[in-house]
Amino acid sequence: MKNLQITRATIKDVNIIHNFMLIQAEDERKYLNNLDNKNKKDLFYTKSEIKKIISSKNNYLVISKLDKILVGCGLAKIEKASKWNKYNKQGYLGMLYIDKKYRRKGIAIALQNNRINWLHSKGIKYLTCTVLSHNTPIINLLNKQGFNPHSIIMYKELK
Repeated sequence: MKNLQITRATIKDVNIIHNFMLIQAEDERKYLNNLDNKNKKDLFYTKSEIKKIISSKNNYLVISKLDKILVGCGLAKIEKASKWNKYNKQGYLGMLYIDKKYRRKGIAIALQNNRINWLHSKGIKYLTCTVLSHNTPIINLLNKQGFNPHSIIMYKELK
């Protein structure tokens, strides 16, 4: 995509990233009946949490602009690996969001590749991410990039 720019997020991007997360929460609310409606304003990340993410050296929060319009974001972070993992550290991919008007244009792939390249440049050899089971487009993208399912979290709300 010729007019796509991917850059590291700064504090000035906090409001739009937070807005993206609110939209994403609303999208996911229809699939998850256990989401807390009382606290829906800051369901995923508060503005102060986004600021902390941006300021951490172990996090790489990026934004994507198409023709100078902010259209998406994504997070890569370095974290301690699970005790069963043969690596000490692992990468985590999260907060991937593309504005609905700009989906299916290769932006998610570009964000994925950018974040994976950053993690690889930091010596990370093992990546994880969490995906809702209904999110077929991202599951297909991850499969194309060599990701494999590891586990499934099943839930049931008791009444």
